[in-house]
Amino acid sequence: MTTQRTYKAKKKKRLSEFEQHQKGVLEAKLAELQKEHQGARTNLAVNPGELAEDYDRANAFANQDVTVGNINRSALEIRHVQDALRALEAGAYGTCNECGEPIPEKRLQAIPWAERCVSCEEVFAQEAEGVMVG
Repeated sequence: MTTQRTYKAKKKKRLSEFEQHQKGVLEAKLAELQKEHQGARTNLAVNPGELAEDYDRANAFANQDVTVGNINRSALEIRHVQDALRALEAGAYGTCNECGEPIPEKRLQAIPWAERCVSCEEVFAQEAEGVMVG
């Protein structure tokens, strides 16, 4: 009986071929995002206050705003990819965080770090849009 349970546990732990592929995609995306994130952080090294011309200073401040936005965006994307990798390891990859239903493989191929099925994502987007508008 113990051998049978051990076999089932090992089988459950093994990733499917699709999940193995997705893991590779997610790991590559994570490396890309981390490199981009580090590059954006490096761009903040210029201190606009040290520039002599008002135009140069204004331009540098505007660039910093864009860079901070890029850093925040990449940090969020990194978190989503890391969450997807953790879900893979936990055996929960491809399950909607909202309704618990499976996320279609086509959606996961398009967005490997998707956390919600299409229906739940639409509701989430509408609610987020309502928060931004109202």
